[in-house]
Parts: sequence; structure tokens; C-alpha cells
Amino acid sequence: MSILWPPIRALPQTCLNGNIKPLSFVEDTPEEIADQSSQLLRLFADRGGFILSSGCGIPPESKPENIAAMVLAARRGKQLVPTLTVKLEAGERRISFVPGRSLRHILDDADVGVRSGCRGTGACGLCLVRVEAGQVGEPALNERIHLDDAQRARGVRLACQVRLQHDLQLAILSPAPKSAWRRLDGQEKRRVERPPVLPRGDPSWPVEKPYGAAVDLGTTHIRLSLRNLASGCWLAERWGLNPQMIAGSDVMTRLVAAAESPAQARAASQQTVEAIGEALWDIAVRGD
Repeated sequence: MSILWPPIRALPQTCLNGNIKPLSFVEDTPEEIADQSSQLLRLFADRGGFILSSGCGIPPESKPENIAAMVLAARRGKQLVPTLTVKLEAGERRISFVPGRSLRHILDDADVGVRSGCRGTGACGLCLVRVEAGQVGEPALNERIHLDDAQRARGVRLACQVRLQHDLQLAILSPAPKSAWRRLDGQEKRRVERPPVLPRGDPSWPVEKPYGAAVDLGTTHIRLSLRNLASGCWLAERWGLNPQMIAGSDVMTRLVAAAESPAQARAASQQTVEAIGEALWDIAVRGD
């Protein structure tokens, strides 16, 4: 509904409520929720009479950080959430973000990736950006190791070592390869208390450093989490479209299609296997 809708103009004291889609709290990132919140707040900044909320009930499976992003936007009021402006070849990209997160994660969640080969620890020195306007903290130790004095003087920083609090404008010096898979933070980056028992003494299992992938095959998306099975440590996570959607928008339609023909059943299975392989390859190529 537009604020220019005649009844809204005729009833200036009317209070409106909404209108972030409930599913957004489940599927979107905190930055996307912050951006939607900012747009709504800007729309009603002069008029007032607006309550920022979900368009309906908030789903039980919503991500807590997404709810927190909306609450933060509401508390900031007219100050709104801070904005990251990224200079790209096609023009500028403005990204609303939740303060306190690393620049690398903010860029990744907005599909404006920067190169990385060390899972965001600062060890590889690849995620180079140049700050052109705005303030960031002092360079971290890894930045002083990888960047010389001249680079730091020009505003060059490592994206994984910078945590944003305020508006910032920058240029990406080392963009990541384009990918259909979204990197996820992995909120459950913890060791499992009891790693799986692996037959290491069995000659048929010559694996010194075993890895395992947990795959959530959803109706519309696939989510894959990679772990070190020996230590139980989380390593990486990816989220992308389920290619089986071309066979039907729901599970029952896909089952019917598979039952009609063994060839269609094999094709659906192969699509899933290939998608999982692509997600694993993306982890290997992008270095998480």
C-alpha cells in the first residue's frame, strides 16, 4: 500500500502497522531486514503514525538476528540504520546493515563478495577494500602484517577485520568470483560433544582428516553445513536454490513426476547430487 493512497492522505491521523513479510524473518539476512525496515521508516518519516512490524505473525522458526535487526531499526527511529555504500563497476550499491558485524559478512550477505581464503581470520590477506569515506577503527594486527604503510595510508583494509558501526563508503579491490550460493555465518559454530565414531583403523577407510556434510533439502532451497568429523568443528555453510523446483513447486508434484518415469526420477536425484557438489565446490573455491 502506498502512502499516496487517497484514504491515507485524507486521514492523516490514521496509524498504520507493518509490513515486513513474515517469511523474510526466516529466509532473509539481518542486512536485508534492516534495509526493508529503513525503507519503511523513510517512507513514513515525515508523516508519522507508523508501527514497524511484521505484515502478520512472526513465524516460530524466524532467525533471532532478523528480529533483532527490525527492533534495532525501530529503536533508532529517524536516525535509521547505518548504510554501507559500495562502489561497483555498474554503479553504487547501498546496503543497510546491523552495527557490529564484520564488513566481510555484510558484503557476503548482500551478494557483493570479496575474496577470502582463510574463513575470515585475517590470515590470507586477500579481502582487500579501500575506505573512501567514513570512520572505522584502527587496523588490527593481521592488517598491520599484510598491509604496508602506504596501503594503510590510502585507506586499504581487510574486510574480515573491520567491524562497522557507522555509515561507510568503500571500493572493493579484490572481488570474489560470482556464485549462485550464499555463504552463511553458521550460528552454531560449536564443537559437537561427541564426534561420530569413525573406523580409522579400518584399511578401507584411509582418511586422516574426515569431513562430513549435513544437507537440508528444502522445498525451495538447499542448505549445506560442512564439519570436521574428527574435531566436530563447524567449517562452512552454503544456501542456494533447490534445482528440483523445475519439476514442480511442491514436493507432491515432484513425487508424481518421479513416479511417472524412471528417467524423471533419476534426473531429479542427479539434480540434487549436482547441487550438493556445486555447494561443496563453492566452499573450496571461495575459501569460505
